[in-house]
Amino acid sequence: MASTGESGSSSTTGSQQNTPLTPNPDGNPMAEMLNAMAKFFQQQAPQATSRMPTAQYLSINKPTKLTGDNDYEAWKRQIEFILTGNDLQHYIETDEADPKKSKPIAKEDDNMIRIWMLRHMRNDLAEELNKTTSTTAKLITELNNKFANRGWTYEQNVVQEMFTCSRNKFTTTQDFINAFRKAVSKCHNIGWKIEDKWLVVRFLAKIKDEHEL
Repeated sequence: MASTGESGSSSTTGSQQNTPLTPNPDGNPMAEMLNAMAKFFQQQAPQATSRMPTAQYLSINKPTKLTGDNDYEAWKRQIEFILTGNDLQHYIETDEADPKKSKPIAKEDDNMIRIWMLRHMRNDLAEELNKTTSTTAKLITELNNKFANRGWTYEQNVVQEMFTCSRNKFTTTQDFINAFRKAVSKCHNIGWKIEDKWLVVRFLAKIKDEHEL
């Protein structure tokens, strides 16, 4: 009988050692509940940190389409929120990020994220950035340079672009016409209503140099 008691005591002790949870003090209901909750969350922890495959995750998350004129900051916040939801936020860290603190970049995932971002922006903007960027970090850097922190300084730049757009800055007349149209579009986007008569006079004044040569 004595040996049986010792065996039972040993078995109980071993069971307690294998369970790294708060011991149950003599059937206390509150302690039992806390112990059960601790065990549940221990079992759930590995699942909470698991990631969905990147391609699958991106396919079910679709931000609004970036126009690039007035909605960049809101669009960027959507991108950051979506990527953070699957532990992918480090892919949009710019070159200034501390490499010691950054997570490793998988080339395949990086390319998928870059293409996913390009698909959710204005077509001509996507085509331009697809040619000039090769990674997600470079893409977000280019977008920041184009659209971030736009305020009165940006409006001043738009006005300056309108007044300095001249034929002699471009190789062909068609390039000048395209740039002039783009400058006019930007002016409309910031709320500057330009009369057609003024535009015609401005256009002819900027193109006349070519015909005087």
